[in-house]
Amino acid sequence: ALQARTPSAVTPLVFIMYDSHAPQLFLSIFLFCFGVKAMTDHSSYDTDLVDMVVPVELSGEEAHLLQDSSRRSARRRAQRSVDSRGGLNSVGNTLFFSLPAFGKDLYLHLKRDVAFLSEGFVVEERGGETDPPKWSRLARDQLCFYSGWIVNHTDSFASLNTCSGLTGLVYTGEDSLFIQPVSVVSGPADSFSGQQHRVVRHRRSAKTSPTSAPPTGPTAADKQPKYCGTIP
Repeated sequence: ALQARTPSAVTPLVFIMYDSHAPQLFLSIFLFCFGVKAMTDHSSYDTDLVDMVVPVELSGEEAHLLQDSSRRSARRRAQRSVDSRGGLNSVGNTLFFSLPAFGKDLYLHLKRDVAFLSEGFVVEERGGETDPPKWSRLARDQLCFYSGWIVNHTDSFASLNTCSGLTGLVYTGEDSLFIQPVSVVSGPADSFSGQQHRVVRHRRSAKTSPTSAPPTGPTAADKQPKYCGTIP
C-alpha cells in the first residue's frame, strides 16, 4: 500500500516496492495528483486519433521569447503557480519545448515539481524473502517530474515525466493528449528532445454534459491536497 502524508521528525513517509518499477508508480501518483483521475471519473472521452510526434526542447533566444509570452499568459490565468505548490525555482528546473501534434504546434512551459512527494519520502526495496531490505532516497536524476501549461491556452495543464522520454498528460482545454516514447530512451532526463513519441488524443464526447466537464485551471489545482497517494 502507498500512503502520502506530511512527514514528521520520527515518521518518514515510506514507499515499499518489490522491484525496480518505482518511476512508473511515481508517475501514476503524479498524474493522479494533477487531475487524471478526476477527468476519467467525471467525463466521457472518445479516443479518436493517434499521432507520431517529435518534441523539441527550446533553448536560448527561443526559450526567452516563449518565457515572455508565457508570463503574459500566466497573468491571464487566475495566477496559478507551480512554485506555490512546492516546485523548485532555479533556471535549471524550468523547461520549454514544442510539441507538434495533430496539425498544431503546442509550446509548453513546465517547472520541475516534486510537491506530491513529502520531504521525508524514502524507498524501501525488498528482493527475496531472505534478502534484507534496502533503504534509499530518490536521486536527483530520478526527480524528473514536471507540471505546467501550454502557452496561450488558458485552461491547459500538463503533467509529465521526462526520464527516458516524455510520458504523461497534456490537457489543451478541449482534448487530453497522452504521450509516451515509441522506444525506451537512454540518457539524461532531457534526452526526450528529438525522439519519436506516440500521442493518443482523447476528445470529450458530444454526449457529455457541460456540467460534467473535467476540473481544470487554478480553482481545480488549488483544491488538490499537497500530498496524495493510494490508500488501501
